Amino acid sequence: MRQYYKALSGGACGLQIAPGIGKSNQEVHLKNWKDGSASLAKLCARILYENKLDDIRVLDVGDSLQITDFFVIASGSTPRHLKAASDELLRNLRESGTLRRGIEGYREAKWVLIDLDTVVIHLFLGESRSFYGLENLWGDCSTVEWMGPSSEEPARAVALPAARISK
Repeated sequence: MRQYYKALSGGACGLQIAPGIGKSNQEVHLKNWKDGSASLAKLCARILYENKLDDIRVLDVGDSLQITDFFVIASGSTPRHLKAASDELLRNLRESGTLRRGIEGYREAKWVLIDLDTVVIHLFLGESRSFYGLENLWGDCSTVEWMGPSSEEPARAVALPAARISK
């Protein structure tokens, strides 16, 4: 059950089960745990999108990798861009009660890794992302659609031409 039991009992990842649910019922909620991890991964992808990171992908690596459930992979344009996006992501997550387990590569900011336990965020500069090729390494894992059906497509992704009005 890897980290599930620890997390359900108030572990490091910051996600909690509903109040009033006793430990005897926690096994029932393990099925819903992956949905919580997916929601966290999608939230992270949206925050990174708002910070203008590019080529954002959410990979479901839970069946292939036993240490985490999801990877969120994104690219930034400069080291300063990656640092700013990392800071904003961590600030938003801290405000929502989600704590990070660790962060690596922040100083150099070529590849910043943020460990949220069930979700691992990989922020790359373009050349580092192509060099390491995580999408190819985990190519057999399914990609998660992080833009929900109820949410509108972001304007930056649509980029429709302006309508012409003829008189």
